[in-house]
Amino acid sequence: MNVQITHNSRPSLFWSGIVMFGGAFFLLSAALIENQLHDFDRYFTQKIQSWRTPFWTTIMSTVTFLGSGITRIIFFLGTTFILVRRKLTQENILLFLAFVMGPLLTGFLKNLFERPRPSENALLLLNSYSFPSGHALCSLLFFGMMGYCFTKIVTQNWQKITILLLSVVLSIAIGVSRVYLGVHYPSDVIAGFAASSVVLIFLLRSYFYQPTSAYTIVRKFHT
Repeated sequence: MNVQITHNSRPSLFWSGIVMFGGAFFLLSAALIENQLHDFDRYFTQKIQSWRTPFWTTIMSTVTFLGSGITRIIFFLGTTFILVRRKLTQENILLFLAFVMGPLLTGFLKNLFERPRPSENALLLLNSYSFPSGHALCSLLFFGMMGYCFTKIVTQNWQKITILLLSVVLSIAIGVSRVYLGVHYPSDVIAGFAASSVVLIFLLRSYFYQPTSAYTIVRKFHT
């Protein structure tokens, strides 16, 4: 029996995600500072708001409520209860960090960039800053982590894939609803997704990569 030690971490994949999403946020931030987002935001805002009907406004108002703080609190408490019952302590810690870090990061970035909200065609009136979208950032970070936690509970691959897809689709829908309702620019939403993706990758990386278990013992048996 031969024993061989190989490193099983994926630093290249980790850094690729950080560079991609961190780079996207940096580019959007730089474009915002240089006032180069106007045409982009105007084009996609008009496209999305062209869907406006009483029916779609009701749908989008409901979707945007799913990304609100009160809704996340309810999902957090419910998911925490389930994870405690399942004795998934590490997943519970990850969910707590995602739940807390979303609003903290949102507040910091909004106050850093101080971008005013859209003033035209807004269906809701809000006084806070616009960049990045807090709904987009917190939703992808929280629901993405919640989805991952539930993949540790279900056993079938199709269930895991379905849960993760639902988490992503819900987050995207919440982001789109913010533009539809006229309370965010498209670049706000994309920036929120980019920033939350960076945090999500860091949290999951900390879960998968532990110095004491970073090496896998591969046993090769020879007959």
